[in-house]
Amino acid sequence: MFQQTIQTKLWAARLIVLLTCAMCLCIGALYARGWAPDAGAAAAECPAVADGSLDPLVHNLQDKSKSVQLRRDAAGSLALLGQAPLCTDRVISVLIKSLADSSSTSVGAVRAAASRAVGVVFQSLKEPPEAATQVAVPALVRALARPEPDPMVRANAAWALGQLPERSSTKATVVALINTVKETHVNVGEAASLSLIGMSKMAVPELQSALKDPDANFRWKVAWILGQMGEQAKDAVTTLATVLNNTQEDPNVRGAAAWAIGSIGRAASQGLPSFRNMVISLTEVLRNSNNDANIRSNAAWALGRMGPEVKGQNTRFPAVVTAALEAGLADSDSDIRRNAAWALGQINPDPQVAVPALTSTLRHEADRRVRLESGAALGQIGVLGSRTNEAVNALSSTLNDQFPIVRASAAVSLGQLGAEAQEALSPLATIVSKSAKASDEERYARFTAAEAVVKIAFALDMAGRTEAIDRLKEAADEIELAGDHEHAIKILNVVYDLNSMRWFNQIRRTLYWMQRYRAPLLALCLYVLFWFLLYWQYPFFLFELNEAMKPYVGYTLPKFLGGIPLSYLVLGEFFHYRPRVLDAWITRNLGRARENFKRKATVEKRAVHVDLAVFVDKKPVSNFSATDLRSCFEKKRTCILICGEGGAGKTSLACAICNWTMSDGVKQLTDHPMLGLLVEQEDLESFRGDAILTEAVRSQLWFPSWTPRQPLPWSLWSIF
Repeated sequence: MFQQTIQTKLWAARLIVLLTCAMCLCIGALYARGWAPDAGAAAAECPAVADGSLDPLVHNLQDKSKSVQLRRDAAGSLALLGQAPLCTDRVISVLIKSLADSSSTSVGAVRAAASRAVGVVFQSLKEPPEAATQVAVPALVRALARPEPDPMVRANAAWALGQLPERSSTKATVVALINTVKETHVNVGEAASLSLIGMSKMAVPELQSALKDPDANFRWKVAWILGQMGEQAKDAVTTLATVLNNTQEDPNVRGAAAWAIGSIGRAASQGLPSFRNMVISLTEVLRNSNNDANIRSNAAWALGRMGPEVKGQNTRFPAVVTAALEAGLADSDSDIRRNAAWALGQINPDPQVAVPALTSTLRHEADRRVRLESGAALGQIGVLGSRTNEAVNALSSTLNDQFPIVRASAAVSLGQLGAEAQEALSPLATIVSKSAKASDEERYARFTAAEAVVKIAFALDMAGRTEAIDRLKEAADEIELAGDHEHAIKILNVVYDLNSMRWFNQIRRTLYWMQRYRAPLLALCLYVLFWFLLYWQYPFFLFELNEAMKPYVGYTLPKFLGGIPLSYLVLGEFFHYRPRVLDAWITRNLGRARENFKRKATVEKRAVHVDLAVFVDKKPVSNFSATDLRSCFEKKRTCILICGEGGAGKTSLACAICNWTMSDGVKQLTDHPMLGLLVEQEDLESFRGDAILTEAVRSQLWFPSWTPRQPLPWSLWSIF
């Protein structure tokens, strides 16, 4: 029954506390919005005092007969009430009173809760009241200095001091926290360290002095705190450098000093009279193999942390720095190798020195962490110049590494190299197309490979590198087959842009060439136009002109110049045997050809022709005429076989067809003029050699305008 009564009271107290806190928070919000009651005495009074909810909490906190849990809950509730501006002073004074209670009957857990509650109040207020600060800070400092059986009292007091605005920190506060850092209990020292990190302006000078403390473990903690402050501790760089260069110093402290300098990073240049001297000092520490491996590893890391300062100025570290990091890649300690590889990617080194060292490490290193950093560094250096292909080949080979995280690092670097890494598109697409495993690292490797392909594609697009279109298409198809539709679409969009750019570039280059060589191009156009004009208006004159030029252009260019006949270069031969020219020649000589044909003995004997019924393609045709053969002569070359019994009139029909070829009007076989020839057996017997037929035809086509030995074009005769 007694236990049930206690539990009921606890729940009732907690309910009252919650309702009171809710009311105080609402009133605090109204005050924050500028609301205030009418001027009067009530305006300056804490709402929790006015409604009577504060006194029970104070009573529960200070009543030592109450249970420890109830008193701790009361402290927590008071912390919530103290967040209302009008209640802060009253609540802080109550909590500090409980914290300062050093009687034999006091409970450490209650004092710890009180100090924690003070910190919660200060944490919630951007600008805590000055009166509350003046009361709380000395009490918290005294709590830090006072021995406590319960370490959480001092730990919470140290944490509470860190919640105050930095402007409220004093030298006494900082000194107390620094002294507390020496506390061996992990909670107390850690809380004090975290509070000091937030008091950099006041704490840095005191921490520099603390680096001279005889306790090496304490000096290590001080260096760690300065490193955690980052850029805010730039004024301590000189002191840290002194510690680093002191060969008599504890190795752990020197390593922490190197790490702190690296954590301060590029801001270290603002805290040093000579940034170059600091870089050289770190380099010497790295190069000295007598130094502890941890010191050298942190020195390499610190050099990398200062890299952005050099990259921002578009300059480089001295060559000795790159040489030291290159040597670090071959060190026996894996941490030194890893940090050296990482640092090379940060300091903007000379690619001619850094790339061979990194690619060699990438191929032969056994530690995957070193391979990972080496691959990442190749993509972070920047423009690699003549070493680009070497880096791309090494990274492409690394895409087959057994560890997915190393493959992902290589893929990221290839994407950073951009258009110069187009040779790696196929290996990257292969990584994407591999079946996805359950491992998150495998999925990450596939994703980074796809992202790298997209980055390379965008870089190619920006550079206008249209020669990579086919590679991009293949990569997009492979990625699409792997189910990565999103990345495939991005790549295909780039392919579309590059295709458009290729056509545009071709047109632009053509126009540029025409603009640059406009004078000779105009002359060439006029020259070609001249020949076309002759061809169209004076085809027979063009024929005669070509005949006159033959003795002068009858040569062929050497094979290394194309082996083109010179007559084609002057365009004469190009037009010489065109249909319009041949028609003009035939028209000019058609009358004489008719007379020669009629004087032929065989033709004279058959001057009178009697039409007989014939079969054309096995179909009987009566009154056979030129109209029946027009369809046959529409072809480019025609061969007609006339067969029948002896004396049936085959030769007469052949003579009639020859006459039709040279006829006008209805009897004309074709729309263009033709020459008819009758070649008989006796005409062939007078010639010897392989061109008997050609020579026989030429003998019947001899006219004053035709050279007897001129080659006869096949277009001049259609039937024989």
